[in-house]
Amino acid sequence: MTYPDAPRVPAPLFRDPVFDGAADPTVIWNRAERTWWLLYTQRRATAPPRDDVAWVHGCAIGLASSADGGLTWVYRGTATGLDTSPGHHTYWAPEVVDHGGQFHMYVSCIAGVPSTWEAGHPREIRHYTSHDLFSWTFRSVLDLGSSNVIDACVHALPGGGHRLWYKDEEDRSHTHAADSDDLFAWSPVGPAVDISSHEGPNVFQLGGSSWMVVDEWAGQRVLRSDDLTTWEPQGRILDVPGAREDDGGVGLHADVVVVGSDAFVVYFTHPGRTGDGAPPEASSETRRSSLQVARAHVVDGRLVCDRDEVLTGPFLPVDGPGTTALTAAGTASAPPEVVTLCGSTRFRDAFEREQRRLTLEGRIVLSVGALGQEAEVDETSPVMVDLGALHLRKIDLSQRVHVINVGGYVGSSTSREIAYAQERGLEVTYLEP
Repeated sequence: MTYPDAPRVPAPLFRDPVFDGAADPTVIWNRAERTWWLLYTQRRATAPPRDDVAWVHGCAIGLASSADGGLTWVYRGTATGLDTSPGHHTYWAPEVVDHGGQFHMYVSCIAGVPSTWEAGHPREIRHYTSHDLFSWTFRSVLDLGSSNVIDACVHALPGGGHRLWYKDEEDRSHTHAADSDDLFAWSPVGPAVDISSHEGPNVFQLGGSSWMVVDEWAGQRVLRSDDLTTWEPQGRILDVPGAREDDGGVGLHADVVVVGSDAFVVYFTHPGRTGDGAPPEASSETRRSSLQVARAHVVDGRLVCDRDEVLTGPFLPVDGPGTTALTAAGTASAPPEVVTLCGSTRFRDAFEREQRRLTLEGRIVLSVGALGQEAEVDETSPVMVDLGALHLRKIDLSQRVHVINVGGYVGSSTSREIAYAQERGLEVTYLEP
């Protein structure tokens, strides 16, 4: 979207300054630093030229941050704490979820630095947690019933809990799914998308529907769903080469950030692959990759994207998810932030303190309408169920959810409200870290 006098979003959006091989991006709001972050596969495009694929392995997870809503990105290094055994290993395709006061990352891992794609190099999805996106703590290897799984995507389920989609290379590179109530233990539920071989599933909400894009190596296949289970295939986006600098190939392995009625698709390209017959491993020029961003939106029930559209920025809200990026005049707007308080009603004093503090800071605060325990109302009664639904409508009016998690306690209803807020791209903050 273009606004008068606003700065243009650059193309390419970002190039890795160390190996020039940024790929498989994910974009997340770092609430501790209050900046937007990119986590990506740091492919070793400048490794010595060899007729193999060692350069795609041995990758770290690269980090970059933006304090101006995505207009400029600063390289910050690589994620630490990922290795669980000695040696040099391979990490691909980070997926990051902000939930429960900490970040959860699901990343593909291969032992060592293989030089071939062939079998014999098991691929697994590992779970890590962090409070700052820099330093990570290993939690587990996900048991998904296959020894060759990569490219995790996690999204909140409307009834509570989360679903994980991933590529199962043992099943013709189709997308499979698994469910979890707590982001730690996952139960496979079987195939989810089997219309083609593909990778890199990404799920998001836009225009009242659920959407998935998958990388078919010929552009991004679009699928639509009403229930996050049955997926209706549509056409492709990013399948026709673009005209911007470094945007001449198909769009590969994308992440999507929803801002209002727009979906900003962050993807990577191989600008040096010009179709002249040169092998992709021949040189650093044919290996290198750049990150790009394009705007998608819904027209007549279909997701459309013009990758040549000139975007002006910031395209990401400078103050975080749920806030306004730009007005039509191209200047930052600053209406009072609307914050909904969530948490157990047993913490009445904490609710009142936070409501007072946030109000004095100039924010509009929406809180619980009835204290269940104080009023001696059964939490499962129809009245309380209706109040729970009403609280979700308050979240719909908000830019942020603030969780009253005294002593770290987050109950099941609050977890559902957190998932509901995250599903809509809202920032979630916590009373206690």
